[in-house]
Amino acid sequence: MVELSNHMAFTLLKNGIIEEKDFPIYRYGLENLLASITGFSSMIIIGSIFGKFIETILFIFVYSCLRKYAGGYHASTHFKCYLTSMFTYILFLACLLVLTNRPSIALMSPLFLGDIVLLTIAPTQNLTNNKSNEKLRSYRKHMIKWLIIFNIISLVMFTNEFLFFHSFVINYTVAILAVASILSLKISNLIVCAYFVYAVTRASAMAMHVWFSFATQMPKS
Repeated sequence: MVELSNHMAFTLLKNGIIEEKDFPIYRYGLENLLASITGFSSMIIIGSIFGKFIETILFIFVYSCLRKYAGGYHASTHFKCYLTSMFTYILFLACLLVLTNRPSIALMSPLFLGDIVLLTIAPTQNLTNNKSNEKLRSYRKHMIKWLIIFNIISLVMFTNEFLFFHSFVINYTVAILAVASILSLKISNLIVCAYFVYAVTRASAMAMHVWFSFATQMPKS
């Protein structure tokens, strides 16, 4: 992949399309583009084989929209990145294949937990390097915008008997990005984040328990 991106960038330079000073930039950009095409193409092919083409496209779309602004774990090489991405996708595909066709509130839990993590720590450090505070605020605003959009879409899908299964695609993808953000943290920040998520999750669980207890004790009309 490195050799191919070098060759493509050199061809652009040779034909006078780019200047010599821009050669490293185009080489790096082409390398990333080829890596993305390879990964997404592999996912689409595998998803099509298992009859999950639409779910795979939705997974790629949600992942691409949020990853740009949330940041997260980055592998040291494109090959390791490819293996990590494919492992994540295969795990996602396995979950889809074993899920039943009955709606369950448990399918929404990855979304809510992912929201908490991303709103707490994103954009993460590896994305914030060499970025101005204004740029970081812009990234966070875009991330929150996409989170709101995907939360609404997921909730609408969940309430529809024909679309609820697809809501899990969004929920899982948000959760995976949250895990990627956690993995990119320093150990001290990771401990703080883990405690915060635990506290919020426990408080939410207690609130839901109180609400369900109150709802079941209400007299039926």
